[in-house]
Amino acid sequence: LPEQFVVLNADLLCDIDMADMLHQHKLSGASLTVASSSRRLQVDFGVLAVEGARLQSFEEKPQLSFEVSMGIYCISRSLLGHAVPRRMGFDDLLRGLLAQGDAPFVYRFDGYWLDIGRPEDYDQANRDFPELRNRLWRLSDDAGTGTDLPLDLAGIASLGSAAGPAYGNGSNHAGIDGADTLP
Repeated sequence: LPEQFVVLNADLLCDIDMADMLHQHKLSGASLTVASSSRRLQVDFGVLAVEGARLQSFEEKPQLSFEVSMGIYCISRSLLGHAVPRRMGFDDLLRGLLAQGDAPFVYRFDGYWLDIGRPEDYDQANRDFPELRNRLWRLSDDAGTGTDLPLDLAGIASLGSAAGPAYGNGSNHAGIDGADTLP
């Protein structure tokens, strides 16, 4: 493995610049970087703040804002040297690093990102994809000319590096076969 590398969930559709994220990870000196995106959540109910049995405040159908993990991580190889007593997810890893005082770096991203693991987000991705296709699948060649190359994820190692898009559906599908919808 290289000194720093990227790990991502397989159910993402986004236009993140992974080269920039990896560069920022290296500059941060952190052992782990997590990509984040701002999300708003509309609460469909009036929210009560209660102390004991007394109402302290009331907010009608508030909109809450959160910084969420995108499921994209840059990892320094040195992190792998730590003994891991059991299988763990990234949630366990993040909590463990925080408990050890090794706070991960957060790479904030404000571009297009969908976690398509939920049916409604998968449907949204299918609606968005025809318009976003070219933006999501820009590849650069080894010569650095910035030439857009045809999509062939099976041959990506011979083409050079991905300039940003991340896509996967958890299957063995190697890419999009020319259709205007996700597989």
